Amino acid sequence: MQIRNILVKPFGLKTGIKDKMVQPVSAINLSKGNKISFFEVLESNDEEVVLIASDKHLTACLSIKIKKNHDQYEIFLSTIVKFHNYLGHVYFFFVKPFHILIMRAMLNRMINHFTKQ
Repeated sequence: MQIRNILVKPFGLKTGIKDKMVQPVSAINLSKGNKISFFEVLESNDEEVVLIASDKHLTACLSIKIKKNHDQYEIFLSTIVKFHNYLGHVYFFFVKPFHILIMRAMLNRMINHFTKQ
């Protein structure tokens, strides 16, 4: 994410706040309206958190759904991206290869958090 922030800053895209990007999962406030990096919490309940990030080129929504089955957790991530102009398409063309890596890193942080409880 830090590399992404350096690369996109000249294009006027949101870069997130460094301190918030390295918060431990347990310290993140999931209340509606709070910020997590450059995402805002759109909705939150016991099973799902929906985050949104918007800039002049695109809007991205991220849904994180957690189900507990007996003593195990199932975590589901889904993303939706709406492009506002051609620069959004160009930006995402370069981000897409890293998108899976970023989502895996997010999942690993959540898995580590839940397995330590």
